[in-house]
Amino acid sequence: MDFWRSGEIKNNESLSRFEAAVLGTRPTTALAALAAVSFVILVSAMYLPDAWLDSDWFQVLMPVSFKLAVARWIHADALARGWLPSRAIFYVCFTLISVLIGYPAYLLMSRGWKGALVTGGKALGLLVLVSILAAAASLVLESVWGVSATHKP
Repeated sequence: MDFWRSGEIKNNESLSRFEAAVLGTRPTTALAALAAVSFVILVSAMYLPDAWLDSDWFQVLMPVSFKLAVARWIHADALARGWLPSRAIFYVCFTLISVLIGYPAYLLMSRGWKGALVTGGKALGLLVLVSILAAAASLVLESVWGVSATHKP
């Protein structure tokens, strides 16, 4: 039995649109949450004082929140593709351990090499876009309200 392909749900067993909305398993919603978390992390890294950035709670909170946002997208995408929840959780656990292992592994297993490269490129593009937006927010805050960043982008 092929483990990687064994967790697929047949068409009539997938989640309904209502169930997906209630469970928050829509990939676009999860992607928006990931972009928002990334934006907050970047802006907070620019404006928080060094004492906060060096604190233990901040060093734990920021990576964990990013990992949770990526894991939420993986879970939502896997359910939207018709995977069993237990199979989706398998990749979510890898992502919580290390985003650099879990995310590429999920992309390879769900999309193959070409799809993984395309989706990985889109993810890098999203990261660049969020970084540009954070830099633009920094410029607006500095020029309009006179709030200067403690760390320049």
